[in-house]
Amino acid sequence: MDDGFRNRHPQFSPDGSQISFYSDRGGGYAVWSIRPDGSGLQALTPSDRDMTQSAWAPDGRHLATSNLTSTMMIADLAKPMASRIVEILPAFEGPRIAPKDMQWSPNGETISFATTGLDGTDRLFGYARATKTYRTLAERARWAAWLADGRRLVYSKDAQLVLLDTVSGASRDLLPNGMISKDAVVFGAPSRDGRTLAFVERTLDGDIWAMTLP
Repeated sequence: MDDGFRNRHPQFSPDGSQISFYSDRGGGYAVWSIRPDGSGLQALTPSDRDMTQSAWAPDGRHLATSNLTSTMMIADLAKPMASRIVEILPAFEGPRIAPKDMQWSPNGETISFATTGLDGTDRLFGYARATKTYRTLAERARWAAWLADGRRLVYSKDAQLVLLDTVSGASRDLLPNGMISKDAVVFGAPSRDGRTLAFVERTLDGDIWAMTLP
């Protein structure tokens, strides 16, 4: 899409029928969607709320999103636009910059997101929909992805990948010490069955690796 507007953060819907992104094409920032063939352009959220980051729920009907003032919300895409925002998440305490890398756990119970605090520290948080509460999942976490079981996720910390059980709190390092350059940033993507992780060491040459998850 090349139309002169600021279009950012594309991602496929769970069924692959839509690509969502945020854009200023309606005046203020809002989340929009388009079909992979370029048809069906439509707004998913109101343009007067300055929504940017977003994440599809596993059901494909709900969307978690945040705006430029760091307020996080949930939209029900089956409702008319005027009543589409069905939940405004509680205010998030503590110094931080706007949420990023929002993700919905596969079981729909938790929304994870990363922030960079005013002290420059990256942190990963989880919002439990049932209790409407936040908790810190990891310190110095720069990227995270949920596994298929809905309770475990993988995140990058310094030059290491960490597997975290969000229920028990148990974690383990996945990479041998020294495998990744200490200055590298690591990003990746798990397979749909949660058994394999492909990841990249973001350095000058950008090596791509694959590993079997425990």
